Amino acid sequence: MHGPARPARRAAAWGGGKTNATTISLAPLSDAECGALIAGLPGSAALPGEVRARITTVAEGNPLFVEEMLRMLVDDGRLVRKGEGEGVGVGEEWFATGDLADVHVPPTISALLSARLDRLSEPERALLEAAAVAGKEFHRGSVAALLPGGARAGIDVHLRSLTRKELVAPDRSSLPGEDAFRFRHLLIRDAAYDAIPKADRASLHAAFAGWLETVAGGRVVEQEEIVGYHLERAYRYREELGLPEDRDLRLRAAKALGSAGARALDEGDVRAAVALLRPAADLSRGDWLELETLMRLEEALNEAGEANEARSALGRLVEVASAAVDPVFAMRVQLRSSWDKMQRNPAEYDPDAELQLVEEAIRTFQDHDAQQFMPWALKRLGNVEWDLGRMARAFELNSEALDAAVGLGDRPMVRNCLVNVIVILAFGPTPLSQVYDRTGDLVNAFTDDPATLSTALSERALVAAWLDRSDQGRDDMTASRAIAEELGRRWDKQLYPVLDGYLAWSADGPSAAEAAFRDAYRVQTEIGDLANAWFTVLPLVRVLLELGRDAAAEEILLDLRDTSIASVLIQGRSLAAVIAGRRGDHDVALRLSREAEAAAATTELLWDQGYIALDRAEVLLLAGRPAEARAAAGDSLERFERKEYAIGIRRAREFLAALPS
Repeated sequence: MHGPARPARRAAAWGGGKTNATTISLAPLSDAECGALIAGLPGSAALPGEVRARITTVAEGNPLFVEEMLRMLVDDGRLVRKGEGEGVGVGEEWFATGDLADVHVPPTISALLSARLDRLSEPERALLEAAAVAGKEFHRGSVAALLPGGARAGIDVHLRSLTRKELVAPDRSSLPGEDAFRFRHLLIRDAAYDAIPKADRASLHAAFAGWLETVAGGRVVEQEEIVGYHLERAYRYREELGLPEDRDLRLRAAKALGSAGARALDEGDVRAAVALLRPAADLSRGDWLELETLMRLEEALNEAGEANEARSALGRLVEVASAAVDPVFAMRVQLRSSWDKMQRNPAEYDPDAELQLVEEAIRTFQDHDAQQFMPWALKRLGNVEWDLGRMARAFELNSEALDAAVGLGDRPMVRNCLVNVIVILAFGPTPLSQVYDRTGDLVNAFTDDPATLSTALSERALVAAWLDRSDQGRDDMTASRAIAEELGRRWDKQLYPVLDGYLAWSADGPSAAEAAFRDAYRVQTEIGDLANAWFTVLPLVRVLLELGRDAAAEEILLDLRDTSIASVLIQGRSLAAVIAGRRGDHDVALRLSREAEAAAATTELLWDQGYIALDRAEVLLLAGRPAEARAAAGDSLERFERKEYAIGIRRAREFLAALPS
């Protein structure tokens, strides 16, 4: 079935709106080239010189204008082929049937095409207008279904006539037993569509949707995007005309677009999902369908990086859910709202309160046999454990959520859980080489799922950077980024500067990493993901401290000591200790360092523990306690070596080498 691969091309492929001519490449010609084109076209020799010049001037280099002008003269019978009197044949002799000096040259391509269509017979015009509603490509059956019963008898004759006049051409059919055609140019389709009154457009779009549902049969799900578009067009035209509300039509459109949007989201095609779910959410207002549509729209907008619109959708979702009195849906919305608040304002995040909420959600889903929502709850529960530094439990819960999501075929949740599982392994006690191998298994397992593959590649790139495998990491990052850009996954855009930063840090040192980390922080702040922005601040501050730019490091170091996220709390306090120590506030530095060390000891964050030990070594050295500093640095090196974290290993060795003997 003809249709676009991306909703960005919906209007062009399906009809229903005028195509902006400036977006279509018409290969502009110079006046000389335009004149040469005219001279080379059949029948041009019969044109007086002044007519050729006039066409050249008005065409303004548009070859379509030149061709259509000559075709109109043929349509009017003013240019004929010797012996036949119709059609345009290359290399044949033509002559004018009268004086062509008075030929009217329309002022624009649109006017010219309209003039050509005005010269068609009434049945031909009706057929062409029905075809314009179907799209640039159309099937004979669709046109027949849109025409009044009495006009169907001569459809084949009229199709042949329109083909001879080169307004349409035969095309390859995607339906067994159905002849297919296409407009010779989008602007011809536009001209035909523009001539249809809005009331007729509404009827024709609805009729086309009905025809498509009928011929698609059991495979109608594959055509829901197109069906939904035509139903929406039908509803919108009725709305513009002030006709009575057609609720059934509106909800049919919402259901089709929403279902197509859900499939796009499932596939990770965020750009398509947003384009489909936006109108679906508007059309579904006041119906139960609105709840699920808004839930998916909010998710798609978040992945697209449209933070403000996502929060607006979430606000509307909260209102609708509160009125629906559905405990399962209310709990789903509450989980989404809680996650959003944590992303926007992590300083107010309370892990204990979050644990209670998620445990209540699990009970609600179990009590109402809503197992399809358990992966989200398990993942959130795992996230809380991660935030507390309990990595083994976090890994267990996210793995359970991943297995459940795979069993349900919930691909967006599979992608979310994959990220968590990999990052938990990366920050926990597992050696990075093992994490890299496990991530490689995921890359190989999801080669036929672009969005999931992009996620796995980006995570492997991060692990490669930490292992000092920069070339491999850059290859993975480039491949991941290309997929994400194709799918419109702007949420992932915040990750790539972080990867750039770690890859540059690993390969070329701290000075090469600063700009990338700053860019990541800017993007995360723009989209309102302050939770991840905090994690980006940590390596940025470390880079600046390595460069000796203490004032710059202190300026951007947020007050992380009040957060409840273990890694951020621990490293934030430890970095503040280093800055205080370099400033000479040794008592403050030692206190903060002890607090960070004590907090790190209660977690399974081996990566963080290595950094806290190295920071403490510097604080101790600055406080005049070199022996203790050597011991702390040795502890740091041992942890980094156990983790196989190349940047940390190098830094710890440099520190030890610089200590006085």
